[in-house]
Amino acid sequence: MHFSRITLLALDEGERAFQEQVLSGPPPLGPGAAPLERLIAYGQARVSFLLEYRDIARAALDGRQPIPAGSQTPLSQVHIRVLLGQMDLGPVNLDILAVQLTAALDGPLLFYLSAAVFESQCEQNNYTEKLVPLAGLGVCYDALEVANEDLDIGALGIDASLPTIVCPGTPFKYTAAHDRVFVEVARRLGRCQFLLFKHPRGKLSAQLMGRLRTAFSQAGMNVDEYFVEVPWLSRPHFYSLLRQADLYMDTIGFSGFNSAMQAVECGLPVVTREGKFMRGRFASGILRALELPELVAESDDAYAELIVRIASDKAMRGVLRDRLARGRSTIFNTVEPVHSLERFIEEICA
Repeated sequence: MHFSRITLLALDEGERAFQEQVLSGPPPLGPGAAPLERLIAYGQARVSFLLEYRDIARAALDGRQPIPAGSQTPLSQVHIRVLLGQMDLGPVNLDILAVQLTAALDGPLLFYLSAAVFESQCEQNNYTEKLVPLAGLGVCYDALEVANEDLDIGALGIDASLPTIVCPGTPFKYTAAHDRVFVEVARRLGRCQFLLFKHPRGKLSAQLMGRLRTAFSQAGMNVDEYFVEVPWLSRPHFYSLLRQADLYMDTIGFSGFNSAMQAVECGLPVVTREGKFMRGRFASGILRALELPELVAESDDAYAELIVRIASDKAMRGVLRDRLARGRSTIFNTVEPVHSLERFIEEICA
């Protein structure tokens, strides 16, 4: 019997056992739990199954055929679609969402494309796939070149006489474990303004502000003296705000990429707390590519200290703005990441 046929039989047997657990096993993977709990349990169990059968699944692939991305596992798509239909998700296309989730979950990943500046030398240990670090930022990123448009920041409740720190992350990127960084910066810096952006889903922003209010209250401080909630802005107005602010404060653990690049484009100094995983290393990778490693902190305390030092030193910010302007060409409109992707594709297809 052909080897691929043997591997397919082994994979089919494992799939049948997995399906039995989903259809009739104990909750939360099986029936009896809430839809969201079942969806999370299914994702966790499916990932574990794919990791267990990873080598068999790869061996079963016919190299002459396209790699399947969910189409070979109809149970996943049907099951996910049923669970999504049992949840109140608002006006979304559940069929398309089910296909996307299935493809992301069941596609047999062989390689993980990243960027050299987002990974340390030992980062392969964080991946089950083979890590492929592309050159530079991993992408050819075009500067948007947004024309300046007047924005009256005073009308937004921002006091231009106080240190203005832009915090552009969506609310879910801010974790309770790091709320104390805001408290510590405010305590050391004194009067300042953290600019948070009101999410279109107001509940998310309300939850974040409620949590920060508690953290500041516990420290004997009034959160309303330090935070300004800015409405969602058009791109020209957002760029205008970045050009008028003093500092960009990156989110910890879930770093910004597009917003950090936009800040650099506007000449706004960026500071970040580098994380262990790629998702927490976007801004630090950008800064290292710009040869500004001194703007990367390795701990929460060092991050707070760095923010305070730069926010309170106008001359230092001026120097940093000049260095950002001189280094822009190293991260914008660079084609080397594309060439490194070409070389990788040629290598694996040879």
